[in-house]
Amino acid sequence: MSQIEEAEVPSKDECVIAMLAHVLMIFSWFWAPLIIYFAKRDSRFVAFHALQALYWQLIAFCGGVVCFVAFIVVMITTTFASAGAQAPSQKLTPKDCRRILVMRLMGGWVLNMGMGRR
Repeated sequence: MSQIEEAEVPSKDECVIAMLAHVLMIFSWFWAPLIIYFAKRDSRFVAFHALQALYWQLIAFCGGVVCFVAFIVVMITTTFASAGAQAPSQKLTPKDCRRILVMRLMGGWVLNMGMGRR
């Protein structure tokens, strides 16, 4: 007998639970796959798919953190660059930089809320 014939075929219930591990990520972030993984560890098929869903959430979370850090770095560097370009003859204080950064963040929030110029 070959290994293909010896492979365990998952039941219909296992297929549905494995699918739920992926679908429920939309609504419950990583909690549903984690609960499904611990509840159905005896099924290799369900545990495999629950772990895949958890790994996907981990990758998405790390990508979000990287994007957030890049956003903050860009905001701070452009704030200092534009503050220095606006008043090259005056000495730029940290208070001025904070003020410009806050104004940029407030402007982004206003545009996000749909209250910007038309």
